[in-house]
Amino acid sequence: MKWGKNLNEPYIEPKDLDGQNAKVHIKTYGCQMNVNDTEIASAILSQSGYQMMPNIEDVCVSSIISFQR
Repeated sequence: MKWGKNLNEPYIEPKDLDGQNAKVHIKTYGCQMNVNDTEIASAILSQSGYQMMPNIEDVCVSSIISFQR
């Protein structure tokens, strides 16, 4: 990862996001903002060559999106 023109925002090279058809499952807990974050992450991963899977079995990457108290 490198930093873009705005030093507060990281920039990820497209080659670093190449999922090469890896299977991903995301489990979401919490409020509607977490659901929104999951939708954004899923869209980015899908566009980057990852397959979003409904079940955790047989995935290469698993992620949990939750809230902090």
